[in-house]
Amino acid sequence: MADMQYSYDELARENAELRARLSEAEQRIAAYGTYVETAPLSRFSEIVLREILNKLAAGVLVQNADGRYLYANQRAAAVFGLTPAEVVGKSMSDLLAPEDAQTYLERNRKFIASRSFEEYERTFTLPSGERTFFICDQVLVNAQGEGYALLTSSIDITAHKRAEADLQVALAKYRTLFDAFPLGITVSDAAGQIVETNAMAERLLGIGSEAQRQRQIDGAEWQIVRADGSPMAADDYASVRALKEQRIVHNVEMGLVTSADTTTWINVTAAPLPPELGGVVITYSDITERKQAEEALRRSEHAFRTLYESMPDAFVSVDLQGAIRHYNRSFRDLIGYTDEEIPQLSYQDITPEQWHAAEDQIVQDQIMPRGYSEVYEKEYRSKSGAIIPVELRTMLTRDAQGQPMDMWAIIRDITERKRAEAELRHAVDELTRSNADLQQFAYVASHDLQEPLRGVVGMVQLLQQRYQGQIDARADQYIALAVDSATRMQVLINDLLTFSRVDRLAQPFVSTCVMAALDVAQANLQVAIQESAAVVTHDDLPTVWADLNQLTQLFQNLIANAIKFHGDVPPHIHVGAERRDAAWCISVCDNGIGIAPDYFERIFVIFQRLHSRQAYPGTGIGLALCKKIVERHGGQIWVESRLGQGATFFFTIPDRS
Repeated sequence: MADMQYSYDELARENAELRARLSEAEQRIAAYGTYVETAPLSRFSEIVLREILNKLAAGVLVQNADGRYLYANQRAAAVFGLTPAEVVGKSMSDLLAPEDAQTYLERNRKFIASRSFEEYERTFTLPSGERTFFICDQVLVNAQGEGYALLTSSIDITAHKRAEADLQVALAKYRTLFDAFPLGITVSDAAGQIVETNAMAERLLGIGSEAQRQRQIDGAEWQIVRADGSPMAADDYASVRALKEQRIVHNVEMGLVTSADTTTWINVTAAPLPPELGGVVITYSDITERKQAEEALRRSEHAFRTLYESMPDAFVSVDLQGAIRHYNRSFRDLIGYTDEEIPQLSYQDITPEQWHAAEDQIVQDQIMPRGYSEVYEKEYRSKSGAIIPVELRTMLTRDAQGQPMDMWAIIRDITERKRAEAELRHAVDELTRSNADLQQFAYVASHDLQEPLRGVVGMVQLLQQRYQGQIDARADQYIALAVDSATRMQVLINDLLTFSRVDRLAQPFVSTCVMAALDVAQANLQVAIQESAAVVTHDDLPTVWADLNQLTQLFQNLIANAIKFHGDVPPHIHVGAERRDAAWCISVCDNGIGIAPDYFERIFVIFQRLHSRQAYPGTGIGLALCKKIVERHGGQIWVESRLGQGATFFFTIPDRS
């Protein structure tokens, strides 16, 4: 804009100079005209006058009232492409376009009639078709025999007019570009007063152009902060520095605090104008979104770094040669080296040699082809020489071209887990040995007690047969109690022997049809089913991997219990099956007397009873045997029931199909 103003000033100066030259020519012409009127010219004087007129910068024409030319100097004749002699005697219509000739003829007649002086700009089309522009002055002179005539002096300003038109076009283009430019632009004068601003500047600064023109570039109204949020002194503004130092100041980032207490972030470049103009041009772009994104990224990186450093798991990255590049605090604590020592290490340096080949194979077979490894275990050797068991997973990162760049590993110290696993294995071994001893003891005890107990039972029964009713009633009672106790002891020992055989005499698991086991169980209970009028129904039952004999025993115990503990109505028993996760869940539902929730766990303990032997016979081993069978098959057993509303026993068998 300043350049445009400069061009306008130049044109104005040129225009003034043209008018001064025209005025000077007129004065000289008028002086000679007066002289001609008062004193006849000598031949020498006439030659001198003509020479002077021909040297003038202005064109000189003399016309009579009819528009016929009486005189033309060389500059005026040259406009028409003629000599002065060729112009004299011609009329305006001979030299100008018809419409121009008629217009100027009427104008000249009015001027002669009014006998006034006139200065004006005129334009007409030459015979060549070129449109020309002139500044003209006209005065009346005595043409000696022709009456009054018009003396016209003119200066060709066609180039000046064209320059003005070009400047107007350039100014329009500049203004359009200035207002539509995607950057904010502000112009100040040499004193720092803002003189011009574009639409983008108004939008970015939130200040109208008029309000901006009331400000100085270093005015106290501006609230500017640095990237860190601290106030920026006016002397540090890009515009102030550029004006003071007379050099371009590039890419200064600053935050403009608005009246709404929000901050608009801008990137400013300021450049001084040429010394003859003075001032500075300031351009700035809105970087608020970028600054917000940078701040969000900074916060995200801070959060990630905090998480990265505070995680209990170790993180480490190595290049493709194995050199350690990045790590977190947990990794440093794990291996015991300092921050100065770690960059000198490779992962092979902290890995015992026996793991090198296996880990190289994992890199070759897993990490490089697919970008990550499965979780695997290895060991590290710390700075102190301690061996640390770890589990880790490694991921490959690639550059923008997809080429492998480095590897990241997430590492967990499993020292405590390994210790716990060792302790657990020891405990399991001890428990297994103890269970084996107990089973052996139960088998031996029950087996070895069978023979003497049979002798006791036989002798007591013989005593009862021979002496019952021969001694007295009390003796008969004692003998009956002894027979009953010995018999119960024999049943308990037999049950204990059966319980011990679940593991000792078990058969290998084979593909077993659950329906087949149920059929055998019902056949074994046929008498009880008939006597109780029980009804047994079932769903479609699956095939599972099981011990047929034990599965039969399981159904037999559950159905026998359902028959034993029935209510006032005949037993109704339903066997169902449902697929759950990776197992079959089989249910045995009855309409019996039910079980209170307080006893759901107790009923599965060996020899635990909820009722007296008089009410419901049995030793209390049936459900304990069921639990042992189910657990041997890798499943679980439980009951759901309400007292007086029947019970449903559930057990699962893993689906190994």
